[in-house]
Amino acid sequence: MYTRGFSLIEILMVIAIIGILASVVMNPLQSAREKAQVARAQSDLNSFRAAIAALHGDVGQYPNDADSFCRTTVPSDNEVNLSAPTANLVANGDGLSNWDGPYIASSSDPWGGAYYLDEDYQCLAATEGCQGITDTGNDSSVLVSCGPNQAIADGACAYDDDNIVLRLCDTS
Repeated sequence: MYTRGFSLIEILMVIAIIGILASVVMNPLQSAREKAQVARAQSDLNSFRAAIAALHGDVGQYPNDADSFCRTTVPSDNEVNLSAPTANLVANGDGLSNWDGPYIASSSDPWGGAYYLDEDYQCLAATEGCQGITDTGNDSSVLVSCGPNQAIADGACAYDDDNIVLRLCDTS
């Protein structure tokens, strides 16, 4: 008796074709995932801006312990981790009167890092959220995610094209 079946070559060819089709489909999916992560970071930054406004409305100060986040004279250690209790958004870390939070849930960006308020951020032309503006100095007050590479320098996001920012004001 003769039985029919698939040869080893035929099975290997089917597996190879499936592999090629899978790789063709995976590239657009990865690109869509990266765009979705950037969109989520931008949405989170807008939520933080609203939370900061609510905090200021209740207690009269911002997470940087000042009455503005667009100061013309900025201390060198002005970067604030927005999830830290001392930012007063997720907890009343400073024991402020009239605090009516939490104003936002403790949150990390899509890549697992923190969001920051940085009053002397230096925008680069290709940084998402800088609208093609290049600062000649550290001129922008921004809310920032360190982006996919999570590069940290001096306690906050390193200035690179990988960051996602929401510009609050230009202090130059």
